[in-house]
Amino acid sequence: MPVYLDHNATSPVRSEAVQAMTDALSAVGNASSVHRYGRDARRRVEDAREAVAALVGCAPGDLVFTSGGTEANNTALRGHGRARTLVSAGEHEAVLQARADAETVALTPDGTIDLDALDAALAADDRPALVSVMLANNETGAINPIATGGGDRPAARRAGALRRRAGPGQDPGRRARARRRPHHRARRTSWAGRRARARSRCWTASR
Repeated sequence: MPVYLDHNATSPVRSEAVQAMTDALSAVGNASSVHRYGRDARRRVEDAREAVAALVGCAPGDLVFTSGGTEANNTALRGHGRARTLVSAGEHEAVLQARADAETVALTPDGTIDLDALDAALAADDRPALVSVMLANNETGAINPIATGGGDRPAARRAGALRRRAGPGQDPGRRARARRRPHHRARRTSWAGRRARARSRCWTASR
């Protein structure tokens, strides 16, 4: 029996996800419409937003759904508002080509980001910067030291970056659910407004 091992590039869709997508695609309604079908669609979107936000540890309002990885990369890298953008040399082409002015950080011989080179690049210019580093390279399998790099401190903290996350025992979606509005008063926040908030608060590493 063949065994699929290339999960670092892409993984088979879980049956639960297939069922959820099938249920969503069988429903009708534009989430921006005010009639019943539209409100039902909006409820499904916001329920999904709260579930994903609780999973990754951010506020639902900070979460932006995109059509795929390339759009997500461009939303973050072209809209973060920092003065500088640094990317590791081992990033996906969608990241490397997102910005012409991005500064490239070299890799070590084992294919992971060179933390000393990153330190030097950040020290050379104290303006706020966004640093993009993939956790695992989809071609080489190299795992970057996001959680354990930089000696006894994570790579993000080594660069003086902050990442919002829920504390031990905290439910990041609890407060949002407590103040959640009734479905008939679903939020009408524009995508532009949601993206603007995400640019300033979500998944951004700055000094």
